[in-house]
Formats: sequence, structure tokens, C-alpha cells
Amino acid sequence: MAAIGALGIKDSWSPLSRMLTDRDAKVRASAAAALTTLAVDESGPDIIEALGREREAVVRHALLAAAIRLRLTKAVEPIIEYLGDSDEGVKKAAEHALRTLTGETFGPDKDAWASWLKNNKK
Repeated sequence: MAAIGALGIKDSWSPLSRMLTDRDAKVRASAAAALTTLAVDESGPDIIEALGREREAVVRHALLAAAIRLRLTKAVEPIIEYLGDSDEGVKKAAEHALRTLTGETFGPDKDAWASWLKNNKK
């Protein structure tokens, strides 16, 4: 998967997106990393969906990178949930992603982000 991403084969985004549902967290993380490298807008909805269901820290990190790279502002809602993750690295990465995607600075305050989202849904 890394080679596909590195080669920039844009048409490969669809098979990579399907791998975001694989049983193996390493496969899901690799798929998310390759999608980050490819940065194909069409993969955005699949990345957002994966953000909402993913529980593994390594995959969450990879999906957050993809959300930032693709500037997926619609990913804000599932990313806010990551602020409650037990992994401190995921929390910090989620905070960074939220700040990058929105320009807002509520830190790790999940309630403040949720309130902001409620007032700014389009």
C-alpha cells in the first residue's frame, strides 16, 4: 500500500478506501497512510466514515493525518470524539487536527468543541 501511495496512482484510492474496513489494524493504518499520500478528494467520505468507527490508536493517527491533508472539515464531529480517547497521543493529534481544520483554539475541551460544532454546523 505504501508503494501505491508513493507512486501516486490516484485511481487506486477506491481499493485503498475499502481496506479501511479490514480486520487488521496494520492494514487499516497502511491504507489510511497511502490515502494521505494520494490526497484524492473522492476518498474523503470513506475517511470520515472510518474516523467515526475506528478504535485503534495507530489507525486513528493515520486517519487524522488524512483528514488534515484533505482538509476534511466534515470530519470535525468524529474527531471531537477522539478528545475522549484514553491514548494521550490520539487526544493531542485530535486537538491539532481540530485546530488545523477549523482555525479555532479550544484545546482539549471536548464540550467547548461540541458547542462550537453545534453553533457552526452547515
